[in-house]
Amino acid sequence: MKQQRSEERAEEQRRTAFKEGRDSCIALNTTARGFRQALKNCLFEGYDLERTELEQARRLFTGRYGEAQIILSDTVMDAAIPVWDTLAVAYGRVRAIGTELALPENQAERDRVMSYLDEEVENAIQELRRTMRSDLGITSLDK
Repeated sequence: MKQQRSEERAEEQRRTAFKEGRDSCIALNTTARGFRQALKNCLFEGYDLERTELEQARRLFTGRYGEAQIILSDTVMDAAIPVWDTLAVAYGRVRAIGTELALPENQAERDRVMSYLDEEVENAIQELRRTMRSDLGITSLDK
């Protein structure tokens, strides 16, 4: 009877840990995608109009990233580093242009940042998602 309770407790702890990991993966993926979209919105709509949304998205992602560092495996966090890095670069580039995003002379830089968001940032997020799914046992990284 005592061994059965111990096994049940261990199983419940395993389920709880899996759920916390899964929830952290979902939150990290969602906030990374939201941060990327907020950066794109600044490029489309203008920095002045979207600055509040951008700062909120950045704070949400930063918070979820910090939470993930505590909860998620090293394998997942290794895949999260490029997401953090590429989003930070894109954020810095959008901030550097700032209120001058709408000026015609900044069209080329806007296009470069958009390309960076659509390629490097998106690829990093997709790789993170693949790693998360593998870590959760949903798919294999070999695919």
